[in-house]
Amino acid sequence: LRANSYISILVLLGLFFIVIYSWFYYGLGPHFSSPDEVANYHFTSLFSDTGELSYHEPLNDSGGGLVRPRSTVAVGENVAPGSFLGLMIMYGIIAKLFGGGVILLLTPIISVVGVLFFYQLIKQIFS
Repeated sequence: LRANSYISILVLLGLFFIVIYSWFYYGLGPHFSSPDEVANYHFTSLFSDTGELSYHEPLNDSGGGLVRPRSTVAVGENVAPGSFLGLMIMYGIIAKLFGGGVILLLTPIISVVGVLFFYQLIKQIFS
């Protein structure tokens, strides 16, 4: 019974941290503190809506590939993500299944689940 109370407390703390971490995005709208976050959110939303990981920017033809946001690369007239694609694809697939509003919740949920698994691992190793 005592071991289950620790798990219950950890789960409640995890839910508390998910709400606190997500409150910033849902209270103010999806405002991000870095251009990398903006690019990841944009391309994740684009992938979940269209299945594409790039968008057309006609000014890149005459601009020599200089018309693009930070954390992206210009490929011809298209703008593509310049960071790790796996996160955008994984989050995009989950957003396609559950809706676009889940994108902002995925990182807090995965973080809390990771902490719970790490707790169980350390508990198994050190009893």
